[in-house]
Amino acid sequence: MKAECLVLPHDPTWNEARRAWNLAVDQRPAAVALPESAEEVAAVLRWARTRSADRAAEAHVEVVRAAMAPWDAGRDYLNFTERRERGERLFGEMIYRRLQAVKGKVDPEDVFRSNHPVRLPAARLRKAA
Repeated sequence: MKAECLVLPHDPTWNEARRAWNLAVDQRPAAVALPESAEEVAAVLRWARTRSADRAAEAHVEVVRAAMAPWDAGRDYLNFTERRERGERLFGEMIYRRLQAVKGKVDPEDVFRSNHPVRLPAARLRKAA
């Protein structure tokens, strides 16, 4: 892989390479890849697998989340929720309370689970146990 194919934060051309990503937020990716061939793409991917690319991606997501926080409507779209989140944030408070009421009638022992579980209020769980 050519040295200029992958630009890292300590490289002299770093600020220029990341400028395209610096439109609305001062983003600081772990690296900027500039491959010019299929071989260079493969080399960049091998490099990413050997590094903590997942941690770098998570850190980048947090930078974007923080930048977008002023426009947060207090809800998350279910398909884009990668981490645990309060049910009220996923469904809205009124709908989540209704889901809890239905779950309390249909599944008071909390047998059925999903990626975005509806939790019974703690008092209802103690009562069912």
